[in-house]
Amino acid sequence: MHVSPREHVATTWGLSAEEAGSLAGEDLPALERATGVLVTYLRPEALAHVVRRPAERLGGRSLLELALAGEGSGVETAVRAMFDFEAASRAT
Repeated sequence: MHVSPREHVATTWGLSAEEAGSLAGEDLPALERATGVLVTYLRPEALAHVVRRPAERLGGRSLLELALAGEGSGVETAVRAMFDFEAASRAT
């Protein structure tokens, strides 16, 4: 059974129907790539919480807020930065 990109992101992120419907279609490829990274590093039960948590690095906004604002590429960039362990080790 094929799952659409919107359904995949919505299910993985624990989105309501209204939230899922608000995701811009052109952002879905970037959101799917970000979701792939999140699924690699997070427990499924933690993912919905992580995407809703405001992040200082995102100006106090959450990944979900970025996604709903049509900033899918910003979500992908932020997620990749969250799990860039090489950069984190250089910063210490």
